[in-house]
Amino acid sequence: MRVYSCIAGFAVLVISFTAAAQPDRAAVATAVQSSAAVGDRTGIVPSGTELALQYEAYFGGFHVASGRTEIQWTDDGYRATARARARGLLDWYAGWVGEAQSQGGFMDDGQPAPARHSNEGFWRGNTRANELTYGADGTIALQQVSPPDPNKLTPIPEDTIPGTIDPITAILTLSRALRDAYECAGELPVYDGRRRYDLTLEPVGRRVLEPNSYSVFSGEALECRVSVERIGGFRLEQSRYTETAGERIVFVASPIGDAPPVPVRIHVETDYGDLIVHLTAVRYDGAEVALEPGKDNLAD
Repeated sequence: MRVYSCIAGFAVLVISFTAAAQPDRAAVATAVQSSAAVGDRTGIVPSGTELALQYEAYFGGFHVASGRTEIQWTDDGYRATARARARGLLDWYAGWVGEAQSQGGFMDDGQPAPARHSNEGFWRGNTRANELTYGADGTIALQQVSPPDPNKLTPIPEDTIPGTIDPITAILTLSRALRDAYECAGELPVYDGRRRYDLTLEPVGRRVLEPNSYSVFSGEALECRVSVERIGGFRLEQSRYTETAGERIVFVASPIGDAPPVPVRIHVETDYGDLIVHLTAVRYDGAEVALEPGKDNLAD
C-alpha cells in the first residue's frame, strides 16, 4: 500500500474502517430489498434525509488532504458519495484525487445491503477505477480500469469475496449498530474491487474531546480501536509508513441534533508522525455546524 493509502485516502477510510456488528455474510449479499418506509425499518433516519460531512487530515502537523462524505436516505434505500483530494506537498507531488459511490437498500432486519459500488482515483497522472455489482445469489461482479499488476500484490482468495460489503456501506452498518447499542465491537468483511480485508473494532471507552480550532465537535465520544486483517490485494512491499503504523483510533459520536453516529476524529500513529483527521463541518436535516459555514472544502 502506498503512503497515500494511509494519508490521502482517508475519505474512503473514514467510512470504511468502522464497523460495529458482525453481519451474516450470505444475508448481506442477498437481493436488495426496498420499501416506502425505509426510515422506519432501518431505525436510523427517515427517508429523504441528507447528511454531509467534511474532514481535514494532517500528517506530522502538515495539512495533507480534504474530504467530504454525503449520504442520502431514500424511499428505496441509500445513496452515498465520498470524495477527497490531496493538499500541500502531497498535492504538489501527486495531484491525488479520489471518489467513491455506493447505493443499496435494507434487508428486513435493517442491515444495509449494497447494490452497486464504484471508486476512482487519480495519482501522478494515472487513473484507476473499479465498479462492483452485487447479485441476488451473493456473487459480486467486478469491472476495472487500469488494474494493478497482480505480480506486485498479494493474491485474493476467490472464496473470500462473496458476502463482502463495500467500504461506504460499512458506515451505515456502523451507524445502525451504534444507534441500537451505542457500542463499537465486531468485525466486517470489506472488498473494494482491489483490496480484501476484515475490519475489527474494539471498545476502548469514552473520552471527552476538548474544543479546538480544527474541529466542530467537542464533547463525549466513543473511543474505538480499529484493526485490519489483510486478506489480499495489498502491495508485497509495504511502505515504511504502513509498516510502522501503530494504534488506529476512531472517535464516534452524533455531531449535531439527532444525526446518526459518525467518526468525529481519527488518530493513527506511525514512526514518522501522527495522522489526525478532524470533522470540520456537518449538515443534517437542514441544520449546519461548520468552522466556515457554506464552504466547499474540496474547492481550490
